[in-house]
Amino acid sequence: MVRGVIGSIVSDISRGLRRNVLVCGWFGLGRSFVLRSILDGVRGGSVISVYVDCYRGVYLPSDLRNVFVRVVYSLRGVSGFGRVVECFASDDLGYALGVFDNFLGDCGFRVVLGFDEVEFLRRVCRYSEISSLRDIFRVLLGLRNIYVICSCLSTSFLESFLGDIVKLFNVVKLRFLSRFEALRFIRNVSSRFGVIFSDEEAFRIFELTQGNPRYIEFFVRDLISPPSRISAGNFGDLFREFLVHGLLGFYVSSIHSRILELVGSINVCSRVVFEVARGIGSIKEVAERIGRFPQHVSLVIRKLKDLGVVREISGRLVLSDNVYAEWLRLYFSRSMNIL
Repeated sequence: MVRGVIGSIVSDISRGLRRNVLVCGWFGLGRSFVLRSILDGVRGGSVISVYVDCYRGVYLPSDLRNVFVRVVYSLRGVSGFGRVVECFASDDLGYALGVFDNFLGDCGFRVVLGFDEVEFLRRVCRYSEISSLRDIFRVLLGLRNIYVICSCLSTSFLESFLGDIVKLFNVVKLRFLSRFEALRFIRNVSSRFGVIFSDEEAFRIFELTQGNPRYIEFFVRDLISPPSRISAGNFGDLFREFLVHGLLGFYVSSIHSRILELVGSINVCSRVVFEVARGIGSIKEVAERIGRFPQHVSLVIRKLKDLGVVREISGRLVLSDNVYAEWLRLYFSRSMNIL
């Protein structure tokens, strides 16, 4: 499914049919893989593709400017290069991008920028107005020779700081694996380590991981070390054990860290998701449990909903990811001795 998406997007970009793409989906569904694969697929000839790790590499407005400067310097020696460099030395980044776009058109090049985990560009807004970031993206998405590919968790969260600019993207939504897809993926992953699971065992892995490819990969890697304990009957116990001590737990903890940073109010957010994981289903109840004003909790919940972390079912708050919910229950029961 993912490879079909990649091939379609690469083909469209190569023919100029699709310029700006937003790859959207939950952690572990392959957003970064899709983005990197698109960049690899279009790179070559007159196309320059650039990967930007927004989570690890963009903290300040200057970091974002340096992304564009890096691309400009990849074309040094081309006629007109000096004029473009001078423009990027000014404060008007939008104008500089326009000049660069014209320069690319004149020399017959195109640039594809890949912003991975683009929601973390919100950090830049700590040091400049949100409107400045919106203006930069409005300019970028309107250029003829610069294409923008982004990966994100949720379009709703992006709209909270990029506004209606998000509507200018072609949105591609990734989904969890179906049962058939997951069983095939489990066999492919396990065969790399010389292990073959029975149909019963593979289906149990699918149930526990919800068909999330990254969860499957880490759970399988945890299971095969040592392989002597593998038995479909004890997969549930092993899954919980690996959520605490295994590669799977390490990966889910990195998801938790990202969620806390995106939402802010780290201590409050951490307690809120834990209480929802425990089954506390209303803002009022959560606020009472953690000793905070309902208005503050409501703001945190709204951000969690925008990210797709929390949703409502029959008027009750629940976590969208059961694996993350189980990790929270296990983590807090051990580290805070709450349960």
